[in-house]
Amino acid sequence: MITDASDGRLVVTPHVGGSVVPATKELEGVMDGSLDIAATDSAFHRGILPAAGPFCTTMGGLTMVQQFLWYTSGRGEKLATELYDQVDVQYVAFLSCNAPEIWLSSADSVKTLADMKGYNMRVLGEAGDVLAKMGVNTVMLPGGEVYEATARGTLDGFDYSSPVTNWKMGFQEVINYMYMSPTRAPTSNAILLIRKDKWAELPDDLKLVIQGAARYFTGQYLSEQTALFEEGLSNFRDYGTTIEPLPKEIDEEFMRLSAEYYDEQAAKDPFYAKVIKDQREWKAICEALGVQ
Repeated sequence: MITDASDGRLVVTPHVGGSVVPATKELEGVMDGSLDIAATDSAFHRGILPAAGPFCTTMGGLTMVQQFLWYTSGRGEKLATELYDQVDVQYVAFLSCNAPEIWLSSADSVKTLADMKGYNMRVLGEAGDVLAKMGVNTVMLPGGEVYEATARGTLDGFDYSSPVTNWKMGFQEVINYMYMSPTRAPTSNAILLIRKDKWAELPDDLKLVIQGAARYFTGQYLSEQTALFEEGLSNFRDYGTTIEPLPKEIDEEFMRLSAEYYDEQAAKDPFYAKVIKDQREWKAICEALGVQ
């Protein structure tokens, strides 16, 4: 879209994740110049930027529509710019708001909190810290490695995207249960980062082309996720996957520990506290307007 919209003045050559720099290390690739531009997940950046997690998803936080509006209102984009300025990388745009993620895709049934003790689960981002407090053995794997790890039995289950995406990933072949709740990841999104020197070289019209293409793509993606959500669930049901609500005692304990977690992180990091406060204020604004 960028190449077409710029009439060929700016050609972006895409590479599969992991083919230029190791998967999940795209920020480091932009920082050291291995990449000019990267579409990446802020949850991967927590080791460098501790406050990066909420820019992808917040447990019990903003929904996909609320998050889309938080960024495009300017509030989210201002804070994201401030975050990546800390490592001299240009935040450009956010990408691809997802529908609520499947809370858990599992090979075996999970009924109680006791079932989570010793459970081997792939988890992205801050939810891993919370689940570890519940006795879950958590590991972060790139998305491309989840299928094989589950098929081999290395993982008992995993967090990953929505039914639309998970069906395309072929996960129906390696799981038997899907547990639904929006609490772990009401939405998630990627972000677009560019080297500061490359961004400075671009004329203003091409900067607008990049930002406009990203925003248009994200709007289309959000619509697609909404339109195809039920179709994705139906595909799994027809395949034979058991789809159930997440057991209440697991959900309630997860939310209790999540609230504690955010309070702890905010107490340690003033910028983190500012981000969480802003998201909570924005959620209240949206809910007052009936925007869910």
